[in-house]
Amino acid sequence: SRMTWSKEYASDSLWEGVAVTTYPESCGEGLQPSKNFDTTKYPPLYRLWPWEDGIVKMPTVKLDVTNSFTVTVCYCPSLAVGAGRPACESVEDFVQPFGRLYYWSLHICDYSSPLLCPSSYLRVIPQQKFALKLLCPPGGACTPSTENR
Repeated sequence: SRMTWSKEYASDSLWEGVAVTTYPESCGEGLQPSKNFDTTKYPPLYRLWPWEDGIVKMPTVKLDVTNSFTVTVCYCPSLAVGAGRPACESVEDFVQPFGRLYYWSLHICDYSSPLLCPSSYLRVIPQQKFALKLLCPPGGACTPSTENR
């Protein structure tokens, strides 16, 4: 059996103070795997069961991806799909959604402008004032309030 993932969900929006989540990305026909993962070591049509060391591994997020994102995880049940074509070799074979993966992003911001956070830092030093800004992924991971603690 194998798994893959959908493209990233569109951003959530606010409508009269209520979070509006776009329809989740689906599996099966028309599936477009997210380009946010480094698939050089693990291809997008990914083996679900553990590798030689007994651990299931997902590809890492590319280093240039700095925002939070959400994808639907898609499963291929290894059903026979037709004469002469093996199962789980095409994204159309991954018809079963079996979860969402939420990727949060944490930025280290200048203390003077934490809400805008025009530049994100990699490190801080002792006695340096800084603020942390957690970016919520789309798809209903957070509520539009201060209750996300």
